[in-house]
Amino acid sequence: MHPTVGKVVEEIPHGLLESPFVPVVLSTVGVFDARYLRASPAFLSLVGCSWEEIASVPLVGQGAALSNPARDRRLMLLDLEGGYLAERATLRHASGRLIETVITAQRLWIDGTALDLEIFQPLPR
Repeated sequence: MHPTVGKVVEEIPHGLLESPFVPVVLSTVGVFDARYLRASPAFLSLVGCSWEEIASVPLVGQGAALSNPARDRRLMLLDLEGGYLAERATLRHASGRLIETVITAQRLWIDGTALDLEIFQPLPR
């Protein structure tokens, strides 16, 4: 594990990144090159992937994130305001099915490295 990720994991309360109940992702920052650093079991279950399948892969393209204007807006909020609350987002399940969610996210700075922490709430179908 990269040392920066270890520091972030230590600062996140009560093992949130290990939660079987709360879908959470820690990723690098970027429009097209953001990569998964950690994902909770609840997130992996939500998107139908194992950690081995998404570890260090780009969120967009190989991961569950969809590139669209709504994602661009959320990334702008992270860049300008450092986070956002309860923004709607669509994820892609490994089967191709679309999953509607609400995301709350925060940009974290650890040792000069920016990381994004996202907490998902799936919406009923």
